[in-house]
Amino acid sequence: MASSMACSSQRRCAIQDARNPIREAYRAALPMRTRCPASSAAMGAPIHLESRIDAVTVFRAGAVITRVADVPREGELFKLGPLPLGLDDGSVRVSVTGDDAPTATEVRVTLEVPDFDPSRPPARPEDVETAEQRVAKLRDQLQQLTREAQRIETLGVVTRPTVKAGREPPASPAEARMALLSLREKRLTAIDDRRDRIQRELRDAERKLADLWDRERSATNARRAEPHELRKAAVIALRGGSRERASRVAVSYRIDAARWAPSYTLRLDRELREGTLEVRAAVCQRTGEDWDGVRLMLSTAEPTGWAELPELPSIRIGRRQPVAPKRGWRPPPQDTDALFTDYDRAAPPEPPVIAPTSTSVLETIDETPAEDQPSPKRKRAAGPPPAAAPVARAPMPASAPAPQMAPQELVARSMTRAGGVMSEAKGGLFGAVLDAFAEGGGGPAGGAGVADALEEEEAPLEASDELLDYGRLRLLAPHEGGRGRLVLQSRRELYVHAIETQQIEIDLSGALAGVDKDTSRCLSRPLPGAHVAPSPSGYDYAYRASGRVNAPADGVFHNLSLSEHTSSARARFVVVPRESREAFRFVELDNPLDAPLLDGPIDVYVGEDFLFTSPLREVGPGGIVRLGLGVEQRLKVSRNARFEERSAGLMGGRLELEHEVEIEVSNQLQRTASVEVRERLPITGEDDDDVTVVDGEVSPAWEVWEPKDQPALKGGRRWRLDIPAGEQAKLRSRYTVKIASKHELVGGNRREP
Repeated sequence: MASSMACSSQRRCAIQDARNPIREAYRAALPMRTRCPASSAAMGAPIHLESRIDAVTVFRAGAVITRVADVPREGELFKLGPLPLGLDDGSVRVSVTGDDAPTATEVRVTLEVPDFDPSRPPARPEDVETAEQRVAKLRDQLQQLTREAQRIETLGVVTRPTVKAGREPPASPAEARMALLSLREKRLTAIDDRRDRIQRELRDAERKLADLWDRERSATNARRAEPHELRKAAVIALRGGSRERASRVAVSYRIDAARWAPSYTLRLDRELREGTLEVRAAVCQRTGEDWDGVRLMLSTAEPTGWAELPELPSIRIGRRQPVAPKRGWRPPPQDTDALFTDYDRAAPPEPPVIAPTSTSVLETIDETPAEDQPSPKRKRAAGPPPAAAPVARAPMPASAPAPQMAPQELVARSMTRAGGVMSEAKGGLFGAVLDAFAEGGGGPAGGAGVADALEEEEAPLEASDELLDYGRLRLLAPHEGGRGRLVLQSRRELYVHAIETQQIEIDLSGALAGVDKDTSRCLSRPLPGAHVAPSPSGYDYAYRASGRVNAPADGVFHNLSLSEHTSSARARFVVVPRESREAFRFVELDNPLDAPLLDGPIDVYVGEDFLFTSPLREVGPGGIVRLGLGVEQRLKVSRNARFEERSAGLMGGRLELEHEVEIEVSNQLQRTASVEVRERLPITGEDDDDVTVVDGEVSPAWEVWEPKDQPALKGGRRWRLDIPAGEQAKLRSRYTVKIASKHELVGGNRREP
């Protein structure tokens, strides 16, 4: 878990003596993630690490970015940045690789503005004034050229006057007209050249002026920073290991302003025997940092999800035992207020400080002697009690012993001061802390202590999920009211504290609103063309780019090539002579990926010729990609039908309608063609008992064809044959329709065109 809690110097002073058993017990009671290492005070200012983006994983919405940096041979506290302002603090992860590499013991996220660069001295006022005058002069020249070009464009050839009927038209000065047009063209060309040159000079002058302004603004200590300059940084503590060998630290974080959609390109050879499938993706990102030369992986999964591990209860034979409470905290130590006796003895007296209103684990309480208060048994809270106001507390004088707190006062105020966060608490730190102090474990007036408090039969309180967010808990300093207590801070409070520490004046709300706006624009931008957002029907899959790619952070979709795969293609031709004499090309190839081909557009090329862009439906792993390639002109098809009607049966009581169909397919290709010829026989209705269809002689034999995508199609037949290059094939079929002689088929007895 990334921790955003800064460790104050006062807090380090309060726990620097690790040999004191009371202090050691108090440190053991703190959450593991919120401890401030004793060596942090000696680490000094963090060392800046130069990092680069090494890998990016883009999900349906959002991305996880991994930065890498080499670990120096000296130092224990490092800062890696700048990082995007929109990253999720709780998603930051740190890992260190290498032989005998150090261990990352602490990481926290803070805000920063790029530091002043000593190589860029402050701009002189006269330089800024000169640059401003240069920009204004170039803009005036550009406007003058624009007006001059508009005046020259108004010059045109005068039209010839209208001549009365019967009179000779006046002579046309063709040479003068051509000279005028040539002069206008030359002047406009010269103006365009000058305008292009001035525009280039203007861009350079504007960049120079912007650099001078930036140097002038960044020269002060407490400067006014622009919202787009605000960034985050990860402060990392590394301990142990050997620095003699090279090691590398990797920091990963999640950010929302990124998305992708798949697309494909299929390149077939002229013979349609082999195809190269290129997997592509349209990637849009507005993270605030360009992805240059990164290892890219695209995933169909969601970046985050909630899942709870199942708890397998033990089965025991015997007397029923109470369920052990869940605890997110360690039991508190005894006499925690004695932790600050050394500080109170050495620190000068200060005026009272009002305790912060943040939700705290244990709020400040009234210093009423324990013997003046009753000590009833703590009862189970039925609902949230009314909130109590914070109480001011001043540092204790050195000569006075630490006053003891009444158990029932601690219980009541600890439960009421937490507000909505603690109103639903039923265990964890609260149960243990309140039990311990309610039984008198806090000082000389105490009773049995922590061990007896944990043995109470009453149901303990549990900490809510918010208070288990260790990264947002802060230990109040000795000079603050309610010292020694853990308070829950919001992200905004953490950011404000970081900005105040760096003496930066900035519109924090505007900066955060800008991040939200960029994220919304990226996620709501329409997909290009026929692209479809990734949404697999089964499991989630990841697609890795074979090489490093670039993706600028401009919020626009960019088509990136991920990988290329070669697969054998199988071409076939389908013809339906009853409907059309044209043969249609189809190609089939196996999915060369171990993952599915998602819905998306596919560009098809045959040789160097672009055919079309077609939507591709999802094809699972090991599936077959089927595409239609249009009409093949080198397959010639002809169809002839003959019809004969004759009487049959006793006294000619029945009619036999005999149909004979002959189809001829000629292959003029340079290779063998696999051709599928489709035909259809007439079918009778359910109530047509007087009509019978009888199959006749068929050469060569055909098969019944019932397409899966058209289940309503009945009576389908097809031939499947291979025709060598330059040869032709003849197909014959015959069938007879038998009806009563007094009847006639609707639409005519002849069923073949």
